[in-house]
Amino acid sequence: MIDTDILSMFFRNNQNVVSNFKAYLIKHDKINLSIITYYEILSGLKHRDALKQLDLFLKFTKHNLANCFVIKTKYY
Repeated sequence: MIDTDILSMFFRNNQNVVSNFKAYLIKHDKINLSIITYYEILSGLKHRDALKQLDLFLKFTKHNLANCFVIKTKYY
C-alpha cells in the first residue's frame, strides 16, 4: 500500500520512486492506496487550487488503483 508521502514524491518525479512504481506495476498491474491517502492528496491539491496536478492525480487513480472509494463531501 502506497502512503501519501511516497505518492507525493511520485508526482514530483522523484526518479527512485518512479522506477519503483514502474517495476511494481509490471508485476502487479495496480497500486493499492488507502482512502485516507486518496483524500489527503485530493484535498491538498484542491486547497492549493492545483488544477493541472489534480487532473493528473485523478487520471492516475482512475487507471492505476486496485480499490479506491471516492467520498463526496459538501466541500468538494
